[in-house]
Amino acid sequence: MPRSRLSFSIVAAALVLAAPSLRAQQATAQAPHTTSRVQHPTSPAAQRWWHTITVLAADSLHGRRIGTPGYLEAAHYVADQFAALGLAPAGTNGYFQPVQLAQVRVVPERSNVVLQTASGADTLPLRVRITPSSVADVAGPLVFVGYGLSLPGVHDDLAGVDLHGKVAVYLNRMPQGLSATLFAHGRASRWKTLEQRGAVAGIAIADPPRPNARRRGRRRGARPTTGLAADPAERGVLVTVEAKDAERLFAGSGHSYAELLKRSDAKQPLPTVALTPRLRVHLEIERTPITAPNVAGVLRGSDPAL
Repeated sequence: MPRSRLSFSIVAAALVLAAPSLRAQQATAQAPHTTSRVQHPTSPAAQRWWHTITVLAADSLHGRRIGTPGYLEAAHYVADQFAALGLAPAGTNGYFQPVQLAQVRVVPERSNVVLQTASGADTLPLRVRITPSSVADVAGPLVFVGYGLSLPGVHDDLAGVDLHGKVAVYLNRMPQGLSATLFAHGRASRWKTLEQRGAVAGIAIADPPRPNARRRGRRRGARPTTGLAADPAERGVLVTVEAKDAERLFAGSGHSYAELLKRSDAKQPLPTVALTPRLRVHLEIERTPITAPNVAGVLRGSDPAL
């Protein structure tokens, strides 16, 4: 029976969707005489799927970070699988579509995040998120905008708020009562929306740590990030402030972080508040160009009528 015309492209996103590590499962598979609760797939299709997952998630690929030999090895594996399935190459170089990327890293010892107040400069811990197109120097007045969300008809913290040239400060949590779809959309689009409204930077206030929660020692800004080399979509800087430092943002505003957090917990509306300090960020950014391929194949239709 002829197939209807079907054309699709499978890109290298498949490389990052596999399980992160399968050391335990692999060890079990190499020791078939031991008792294990791991349930391995039994049908031929399930076994082929599981084999693909174990290859892409193997520790030998070291996480398949873009630009590393592990990523290229995984890309070649996917291209070989496309060929075995009969997919036609759909890249600019066989199955491969080279993409120009950049890896960026903040140099901590030459970077700083400062709150400028009437009494002087107050240096905050360096916890920033940047993109390859991020600017090195940002400054502006602070305005608290609740959750920083714009979900018209459902929840809108930004209605009537002028953010041009300002730093948007918000609770890095979501209001209660949102559907799963709006929750996901709001969280994913929040920073981009703030930039589109004119914010030059953002300050996300992290929730207080839960009792007995494990603390992870992270230095945001020291770990490199990778993105498109020429991507003008995001140019601002997003700063994360821990709950223990949040009161410093609200000094002299007539409000406190504790008060706003309490209102959020009680499902009460959060006000828009012009804050007293100004933010000044200076980042020393190292950029390293990287070329890495997407992997694309096409399954061509065979129905002559279509």
